Amino acid sequence: MRFTIKQWNAYTLGCSSPKSWECYLAGKELPLDREEIDVSFLPALQRRRLTSLAKMVFHVAWPLGRSDGPQPLVFSSRHGDNIKNLALLVDVANKEPLSPASFSLSVHNAITGLWSIYRQQTAEMIAVAARRDSLETAVIEACLLLNQGHSSVLVVVAEDSQPEFYQPWIDDVPYPYALALEIAPGNDWQLTQEGALTILPFENQPRLPAGLSIISLLLGKVTEQIKRGATNQAWRWKHHVKG
Repeated sequence: MRFTIKQWNAYTLGCSSPKSWECYLAGKELPLDREEIDVSFLPALQRRRLTSLAKMVFHVAWPLGRSDGPQPLVFSSRHGDNIKNLALLVDVANKEPLSPASFSLSVHNAITGLWSIYRQQTAEMIAVAARRDSLETAVIEACLLLNQGHSSVLVVVAEDSQPEFYQPWIDDVPYPYALALEIAPGNDWQLTQEGALTILPFENQPRLPAGLSIISLLLGKVTEQIKRGATNQAWRWKHHVKG
């Protein structure tokens, strides 16, 4: 499948610009302390409803959002808002009443709902979770929306730091991060699925979690990226740079 990425934005601790991402790929260590995520473009009442995962999504996606027409959003996260979900499960275990507001904001599509309200967007809002393939699945969803006639689709992949309780089972989120892409019709980007057994080596950037695997492509450091998928297959990304 072919498309174009008109613009992108990515965030993690200490990295929020292309230059800072280049430094990280070159070996810079990330800060250990969590920092405040800038969502000052929202009114205070709206900011208070956002979890840290939602703040990262809004932080990277807001500059890419359109206000001149419909623009669907595809949100993708393997683990979702586990911090809020675990707190709710603890309340259930302790036989405490659940907060309706907390429950409504814990479901996987809560962030897309808030985005629709805050941006006053009536286009399609989609939330997916697909293990290591969450980024690619979101891009496929975006391309399907482009085929329906949309001229621009936002793709956002985000993962938050996981609660200590889950860390024995979750090892694919070394740090919180979010990546936003504006996908549009075009031919300069290509995504294909291939048999993993025939393609080695897999990751070009082992420092990066699955959702950030194309950062080197976005920065123009490489023109092709191969990534191991969730099952016995691989994803091949290509960026056809115009000469």
